[in-house]
Amino acid sequence: MTNITLIKRHGNIVAFECKGHSGYAKNGEDIVCAAISAIVQTVEIGVIEVLNISAKVNKNENAGIMILQLPENISSSQLEKAQILFLTMKLALENLLGAYSKFFKMEERDETH
Repeated sequence: MTNITLIKRHGNIVAFECKGHSGYAKNGEDIVCAAISAIVQTVEIGVIEVLNISAKVNKNENAGIMILQLPENISSSQLEKAQILFLTMKLALENLLGAYSKFFKMEERDETH
């Protein structure tokens, strides 16, 4: 199962963790993993290459891990633009979850101190 965690701080998504393989089908044929990967990698490209935000990224394809974290010193303008990408990702994953809830789950965690 793939576990996706959206990490929020002060109401904004500042990171996400995507861990594990869905188990829908064998490697190379798993449409659920492929869909999740396409969604989260598109957000990675948007954050880093379109918005030019120096996000911290940790990937391990064999383990099925992708973690993206916005920098602590992000400007309010960059944070606002990143929210558009993150909320789009959240909606796309919720849409996918409607059909494939046996193969991945998504949760939100608030780290506001």
